[in-house]
Amino acid sequence: MFYDYNLMTNSELGVVWRYANRQKGVSDNVGIPKICSTIDELIDYDSSRKNRLSLRTSALLLNGTAHLYKEELDKLYQDCIQLNSQMLSRRTQDTSLTDDNNSGSISEENLRSKINN
Repeated sequence: MFYDYNLMTNSELGVVWRYANRQKGVSDNVGIPKICSTIDELIDYDSSRKNRLSLRTSALLLNGTAHLYKEELDKLYQDCIQLNSQMLSRRTQDTSLTDDNNSGSISEENLRSKINN
């Protein structure tokens, strides 16, 4: 084999390995910066270790890290879209309540309070 089995069963690199091999559904809370530093230590050229990662293994791990990062960004994007839609619906509800209370006309006191705030 071109990789160390014990290395790929590591909790951080194991998740990245599964993402690289398209085995999704394994969404552990792993830190991407920590994964990147671990991979960087393993593929460091100045390393005196004899058993560095092969080019193929390091490419697979970097690919898996990129897939993991993309999935995390997609989750963040979906959360932002959901938050935005909730904020817009609240704003619409608040505006409709304000309009109902004022019967379509803005009083002079409300106008002054809006300007002062």
